[in-house]
Amino acid sequence: MPKAPAYRRQNSRGRVDDVAYGLLHEWNRGNVEKKKHPKKQPTEPLVTISEMARRLNIARSTVTFNLRRTVPPSARACPVPPRADQAAIDARRAEVKRLLKAHKEIVAVKKMKRVPDKIRKKIVFLFRSPAAIRRELGRVPEDEEEEPDKMVVVVSKTTIVRDIAALGFKAYKSARVPFLLEHSKEKRVVNFTLMCDAYDEDELEAFLFSDETWMDSNNHGVPWQYCEVGERPQPIEVEGRGRVKVHLWIIIGVGVKRLVVFPEDVQGHIDAAAYIENCLEKCKDLFPNRVFVEDNAKPHTAAKTMTWKTANNVTTPSVDWPPYSPDANPVENLHNTLKAAVSARGPWDRSEIVKFVHEEFEKIPQSHIDKLCRSFRSRMQQIIAVKGNAIPY
Repeated sequence: MPKAPAYRRQNSRGRVDDVAYGLLHEWNRGNVEKKKHPKKQPTEPLVTISEMARRLNIARSTVTFNLRRTVPPSARACPVPPRADQAAIDARRAEVKRLLKAHKEIVAVKKMKRVPDKIRKKIVFLFRSPAAIRRELGRVPEDEEEEPDKMVVVVSKTTIVRDIAALGFKAYKSARVPFLLEHSKEKRVVNFTLMCDAYDEDELEAFLFSDETWMDSNNHGVPWQYCEVGERPQPIEVEGRGRVKVHLWIIIGVGVKRLVVFPEDVQGHIDAAAYIENCLEKCKDLFPNRVFVEDNAKPHTAAKTMTWKTANNVTTPSVDWPPYSPDANPVENLHNTLKAAVSARGPWDRSEIVKFVHEEFEKIPQSHIDKLCRSFRSRMQQIIAVKGNAIPY
């Protein structure tokens, strides 16, 4: 009788090699012959399932599983490719890193009459997913002379995912930032540099930041869902022109937060009179010993508004607020937080939106608002460091 190979039961997991498979079927054929002709070989007993499992040190279920099979394991198992050496893995990951950063730049020029031409540069990444990188790695070039150094590697998408994780890359959602012209970038750098020099940390804590925003009945939450295999994510329904909209104005500062909801008859066409009546008059008690910051919208810079500020001793920054700078205003982050919280409650009409806005605004802790306001100097320094470009704040 051939010697049975030594196996470890905990590692078999229902699989045996061709040698053990042959032994099992040889013993089984011997049992069949002994049952047919019991008088020919009376000295050798039958090899039971338990005895087979004991000899090979495997489970009884593994024995019965392989006895039912008519094809040896090597013929039905998928061939396992040999593991690549570390040099090949490093070379593949270097190529994956190159593909992750591969991009092209699209430059578009728009002719303007009275201002400098608008030049827009758009960066498009060529391979944005593990599946796209896998296809590029496995692509065979049609002309080897054009791509002599093209690496051809056939791997699975799971391997690419592991390579991306090993390289330290993570997927982030790109922030939407305003389009800035060159003269706007220069003005942002100059104005924020002057503002950093004019005010220290203690003086910046006296700043009040304000801005308007819209709140509607659409879903403004995170558009990602965790789904099981085969399950489809729930669609997000978006209303068009018929959606309900509410116009808000928020002013915040260190130790200060206040919300104003514009009446339905003035929302959408706010002028200087409506801005003074609904916003400035209601927050007159906040302005003493504070520096009031607002953007350059027409209601904010109108002559009537400036006259009211002078008459009520409202202090504004000594440096003008540069245009197209929502990334420097901490109140914009509060807008996003409030919109996500309100949309999560599913408002439908104006009364529900107004009710939920007030309730969710009161839930926002003052410590969170103070932290946003104290980040103003850091925002200005980042804008200066990137030469006036928008920052993902």
